Amino acid sequence: MAEGFVHIHRNVLGDLDAEGGSSDINAAVHRLLNPVARITVTRMGADSGEGPEVVSGLNGIAYSTSSIEIFWDRASPMNAHVTAYEVYRNGVLVDTLDALSYFDESLNADTAYEYEVRAMDSNGALGARAMLRVSTR
Repeated sequence: MAEGFVHIHRNVLGDLDAEGGSSDINAAVHRLLNPVARITVTRMGADSGEGPEVVSGLNGIAYSTSSIEIFWDRASPMNAHVTAYEVYRNGVLVDTLDALSYFDESLNADTAYEYEVRAMDSNGALGARAMLRVSTR
């Protein structure tokens, strides 16, 4: 594995003939049925506890009496890559996604909704919430 690649060995089954036979591996002792690999996960950047900056450009459009879409600009990371955004409606988490918009439907007509969006980085740190109020028609 020194070359940096994982090599998958296709099932070492062996046999039960200790004197050789079709395989020199004793299946009762050396039986491998699944690939084996070592995986190392490395966190990116320093974990200073600071999350991404506040999401900017947050705005929304009411398409109908029951649907709203909100949009925002990509957040700037502080210490690591931004990997997701949490979307809240009226203080309740409704979705976590990696997009720059959220479409909300099955809403009540002529009703104001408060949306908050915050970024999450690859270290799991969260930025502060940006808030927007949008009303259906």
